[in-house]
Amino acid sequence: MNSESKNPNSKFHILVVEDSPIQAEMLKRTLVQQGYEVLVAENGAEGLAMAQENKPNLIISDIMMPVMDGYEMCKKIKRIKELTEMPIVLLTQLTDTDEVIKGLESGAYSFLTKPYHEEFLISKVKSILENPDRYKNRPDRKSIEFEYDGKHYEVHSSRTQTLSYLITTYENAVLKNRELAKAEEELRLLNEHLEDKVREKTKELQNERDKLAERIEELERYKKATIQRELRMKELRDKLEKMEKEKGTTGEGEIE
Repeated sequence: MNSESKNPNSKFHILVVEDSPIQAEMLKRTLVQQGYEVLVAENGAEGLAMAQENKPNLIISDIMMPVMDGYEMCKKIKRIKELTEMPIVLLTQLTDTDEVIKGLESGAYSFLTKPYHEEFLISKVKSILENPDRYKNRPDRKSIEFEYDGKHYEVHSSRTQTLSYLITTYENAVLKNRELAKAEEELRLLNEHLEDKVREKTKELQNERDKLAERIEELERYKKATIQRELRMKELRDKLEKMEKEKGTTGEGEIE
């Protein structure tokens, strides 16, 4: 039994274009666990060359990369006749609305936000690979068919309406993402403030503990000194009593 009969996903080849070795390895591991064959390129230029050579079924690419970014790589791939219909998904931090415009201009099919949810990523990849005809660019068609959450949809809206709706949705997502980033920054600053307060309080408690320890040592020294004085006083009393007794005994002998 060959590998394809064991896992049907092994017939699909995915090219990951990511300049971060850690991010690339994480994404590759996620896809390999699903049975996909995965290639990795370190930048857009390398990704372009590997796409021409290997003709993968899908490309998942970061946007911000050295040498050549994801937008430029996507544009160049779409200019190559045999690669025109190749689906490309861009990875983005979702920080600016013009990202969706640049993505559309470059010819990318879709985008995924970083950090991505693994289940959503796998669902998106599966939908694209198993229904490639639905994602091809067909200007003559009056409707758009797509899969979402395991269901099939057909939209009859005009391209302008679809684009307007998409950009509006993206703008809302960007605003929510900015609000989340702001909240995370405020939380980080609050944590730092609390940590400073904890360190400050800890230092105060340490100082108080040191003072208390010094006071305890002082009391211990005073206690020892007091005990020594009491012992010396007892010795003196014992000597005086002895002297008094001796003196009394001597006095009685003289009277006789």
